[in-house]
Amino acid sequence: FKRWYSQAGTPRLAVSEHYDAQQHTYSLTFAQSCPATPDKVEKLPFVIPVELGLLDARGGEIALQLAGETVASGPSRVVSVRQAEPPVPGVVGVNEKPLPSLLRGFSAPVTLSFDYSRDQLMFLMQHDSDGFNRWDAGQQLSVQVLQELIGQHQRGEALVMDQRLVEALRTVLG
Repeated sequence: FKRWYSQAGTPRLAVSEHYDAQQHTYSLTFAQSCPATPDKVEKLPFVIPVELGLLDARGGEIALQLAGETVASGPSRVVSVRQAEPPVPGVVGVNEKPLPSLLRGFSAPVTLSFDYSRDQLMFLMQHDSDGFNRWDAGQQLSVQVLQELIGQHQRGEALVMDQRLVEALRTVLG
């Protein structure tokens, strides 16, 4: 963890997913980078602890059993991302494509890049058991809706609010 103190800049963590329906496996690939700063152009990889969970289509948490393990160890797991693109063991016994809940509990101060759709953000906001990720999904969804409203205003269009945000807020407040 020394690099967190010896290298300036906020690491970026790009995450991609792959679900194999025939093998019932789900895997994530992590690619980290850190932008150049005046003191250093090339950065060495950080150790990034990523707490993750997987949600099924009903919002339930999937017990995580990594490849090579004999039993599932619970609904949340911390994996260490130590290289620019490390291999991370896949999760086995996954019967449907899950929705990942990444950086639970704000497990690392990084800039996350994962291509969540608005529907997925709404789903996380409504169902994720992790409070930080519920909040973060709400922030991302709200910013997207506000940017859309600003664009409508700039084009002289009538303002039309995305009702998915209203529904997600109704669920959270309820």
